[in-house]
Amino acid sequence: MILKHGDETLNRIKQVGIEITEKELKEIQSQLKNLKVPVDICVKNPYWDPFTIDNLYRYKKWEILPNNPFDKEFTHKFQSILSTIKEITPFYYNKIIKKSFTTEINQSLSYLGDWSREIPLKNILITVLHQLDQEII
Repeated sequence: MILKHGDETLNRIKQVGIEITEKELKEIQSQLKNLKVPVDICVKNPYWDPFTIDNLYRYKKWEILPNNPFDKEFTHKFQSILSTIKEITPFYYNKIIKKSFTTEINQSLSYLGDWSREIPLKNILITVLHQLDQEII
């Protein structure tokens, strides 16, 4: 809210029932000046803590997304990205994904690769049903 409303922040915060002193607001504004992430990214993600977004933005070891679905490391790269998000932002990871790396996530990533490689949905579903049968047996 502070990044979006600037000088009007104190009035806007009071309108929604949040009590904050001018001193507290200035301290937060001072800390927000140290963000490296562009402000518009934070404004476009209002439900995320700007400091968390900044931590993600500053992280320098991101796995590069596959250039194409035929990349041999397609699934692994997505797993690595999710793992990094879990490491940097466990609160949001657990809130949104609500699971650790389980078989379901890995299978979903595998199906994503199949779908993006234009494997017919019928074949993907047959694979899913076959795996479900194996789990039941």
